[in-house]
Amino acid sequence: VTGAGRGIGQEIARKLASEGAKVAVVSRSASSCGKAADEINKEFPGSATAYDVDVADHQAVQDLATRITNEIGAPNILINNAGVTRDTLLMRMKEEDWDTVIDTNLKGAFNTVKAFMRTLM
Repeated sequence: VTGAGRGIGQEIARKLASEGAKVAVVSRSASSCGKAADEINKEFPGSATAYDVDVADHQAVQDLATRITNEIGAPNILINNAGVTRDTLLMRMKEEDWDTVIDTNLKGAFNTVKAFMRTLM
């Protein structure tokens, strides 16, 4: 589950763990995904593993796929939940903010699907 460090992503990860799944809790922030995994493991011991990665980084996501497969097994489900906002008026938005939104919300989904596609097929 990408974007699982908090909010909807964390709740999706928690629900999957409650159903008996081994869950990769993925977030850009090590502290965020670590805390979320710890909270899930308190309820469902041994069910969650934290992985800090920026889903916009293609090679990092490829490496993540290898790590997850080696550490907790080949995934059967992929939840692309990672997303960011940089809410502002377009005339005030910086190009870097636009790039961050596109890279995380769109390229991040592309990167994770591409990394796990063979396994999921």
